[in-house]
Amino acid sequence: MKEPFFTYATETVVFDTFEQLLKGGCTRCNLSRDEVPPIVYRGNPKAKIMLVGEAPGLREVEQMKPFVGPAGELLDKIFSAIELDTNKDLFIANSVMCRPVADPDSGKQNNTPTDEQLEACAPFLENLIRIVRPKIIVACGRIALQQLKKDSKVRLGDFEGKWDTYQDIDMFTMIHPAALLHIKDYKEAYQEKKILVKEYMSSFKKVILEKGIL
Repeated sequence: MKEPFFTYATETVVFDTFEQLLKGGCTRCNLSRDEVPPIVYRGNPKAKIMLVGEAPGLREVEQMKPFVGPAGELLDKIFSAIELDTNKDLFIANSVMCRPVADPDSGKQNNTPTDEQLEACAPFLENLIRIVRPKIIVACGRIALQQLKKDSKVRLGDFEGKWDTYQDIDMFTMIHPAALLHIKDYKEAYQEKKILVKEYMSSFKKVILEKGIL
């Protein structure tokens, strides 16, 4: 039996080769579809900061890049506010690299990735981290935090705006921009959350400058 292609992606494999292998077809979970290859990344593979999100949505499938829909546009603004360019200063990937499409009758566009889907995609993310070798990992949202911590019971509120580690890499946790968009109509809560995000992202910028990341 041929060994699954994801196992060939190690730190000794050049990034383009890994991307080619990943797009060659994956059947590790029920999200795989022949007409839509896995969506690998956007940004700079040589960046020292790697951001991990949740999963692609419809806009991401259309452009074959993560974080290019409304949540991605807000993410760009959040990092632009601390003078970081998400396409130059960050490498961006997701916990799950195929879109979890919701049932048309549910009223939603996308599903939250299941534990099985997250487990199936974990080797891709782990190998991406080995290849990119970031100095900082940003866990963007609850799903990314749980994927990186390998614990589905971890609460975002216990880590948001704080530093931790992924293996031997410094890790910072932030809210997923989609979560901000979901509370936008609740003006008081939205404004309070915006202030909090502004404060901890400013602190994040200060720390990475002290660490000599930029």
